[in-house]
Amino acid sequence: MSVSRIIGWALVAGFVALAANNLVWVARHREIVEPVALGQAAPSFDLALLDAGRVHVGGAGPVTVIDFWASWCPPCRAELPVLDRLAKRVAPEGVRVLAVNVEEAEARDEVSSFVRGAGLTLPVALDGGPVSARYRVESLPTMAVLDGAGRIRKLFVGTADEADLVAAIEAARRAP
Repeated sequence: MSVSRIIGWALVAGFVALAANNLVWVARHREIVEPVALGQAAPSFDLALLDAGRVHVGGAGPVTVIDFWASWCPPCRAELPVLDRLAKRVAPEGVRVLAVNVEEAEARDEVSSFVRGAGLTLPVALDGGPVSARYRVESLPTMAVLDGAGRIRKLFVGTADEADLVAAIEAARRAP
């Protein structure tokens, strides 16, 4: 057998091994490569809150609104006070509203300053990127509405109209 044939077969074997390795990686990491979709179980997470404590989202629980935002995002900053008022209004109905900041840890002081200055009272969790990546957040703000079974019922990319958000919360509350 000639050297060029041996090299050719070695290259083919290398490509087959590389493809098999990629398939194994995708199979093992399916949760992070599949897009989130309506009706799917929402990716679970446990994050530190800005003021203290932790928050867990995953599985059955209250209807939950998750708002992914950043302090440098003008639409996010404009939307959060509206979301805070809505959170106060729906909390007695058992609905949880959570703001998840996607910035790195270095932005904590700026995030805290904005939250205090805006008078926000809703829980603010600090992500730093991993949770927003699992939710496939590609633009800010992005909001997910989860039903009581922990399934994604509505996704808003960009600012959400308050009436549409209330309608999504009501639909999530009625979901089986």
